[in-house]
Amino acid sequence: MSDLAQIARNLQTLYLTEVLERVVNEAEPLILEMLRKQHTVQGLSGTGRDIGTYKSDRYARMKNRQNPTVGRGRVDLELSGRYHERLNARQQRLGVMEIESGVDYEKYLTKRYGAKINRLTRENINEIIEKNIRPKFFKAVQNRIFR
Repeated sequence: MSDLAQIARNLQTLYLTEVLERVVNEAEPLILEMLRKQHTVQGLSGTGRDIGTYKSDRYARMKNRQNPTVGRGRVDLELSGRYHERLNARQQRLGVMEIESGVDYEKYLTKRYGAKINRLTRENINEIIEKNIRPKFFKAVQNRIFR
């Protein structure tokens, strides 16, 4: 009976939103890496569409030599590496993260390619939830209940 009483006490002090917030915060490096790949491998913005194309064919050829993965002429937001190196995320509220780079030219990228360049696609969000957040959340809840 004391085991059930302890489980009941643990359930009373279990705040699922706090557990979820912690698990999401712990997933920040994975989220940022997924965004880097979404840009540099897939060439996609948060809408699921191409980030954009280059106006100059000459520049497009140079960028294709630098990163042929995304395809010729498709924007990958990678030149010096500073933009992706400085990406950081912060949780605004439960389930909503704001991702920014903090480089001085970020506002120009956002103006040119849209406000959703620093958002993950629905498919990438679902992958992180299924492979990382959901299993860690359930494990954390289980550990809190049966400690």
